[in-house]
Amino acid sequence: MDRFYSPSSPEAQSFRRIETDLFWDSEHGSFTETLMGLCAAYMSLSRFIGGQDLYITPRNRSELFYTLRSYMYDALHNLIAHSRSALRTGGYTRACEIASKSIAAMLATAENTAYLLALHSPTRTTTRAKSTERQASEASQLNTVMFVTLYVADRISERASGSKLPNQAHTSFSHQITRV
Repeated sequence: MDRFYSPSSPEAQSFRRIETDLFWDSEHGSFTETLMGLCAAYMSLSRFIGGQDLYITPRNRSELFYTLRSYMYDALHNLIAHSRSALRTGGYTRACEIASKSIAAMLATAENTAYLLALHSPTRTTTRAKSTERQASEASQLNTVMFVTLYVADRISERASGSKLPNQAHTSFSHQITRV
């Protein structure tokens, strides 16, 4: 988290303040929309880095922004639910704007965006290796099925004719199967 929001950043400080004072907000004054918005931005990034509830990985900056913003809304709703005092009129909208601006500013750095996109993306080499492995497995299974089918056909024809096929014919069938 320090890579994106330093411990002295307003987001990290807001998170620590809400984390320590969450159940005491009626004694210490209510949480402001600024405090909640910055904390929601921090919490959304933390959730993304942890990979929680990430079913479709973002492929570009805009998808990453929308994923983080979705997490931000969840975090903001949780903060409001735990708060013992109501937000002022328009406070929710202001908190959403503050959090969105914080996330956008953090993503404005190309290194941050690239790092976050690469964090949960599947690697191409892994995908290719699995695909090649699957194709080899399918070919092996097909080869086995063809061999068994030809073997059974040979045995049926042997029984029907009452004689054995020449060994050379059986070998050519086996040779053809291994080439497939």
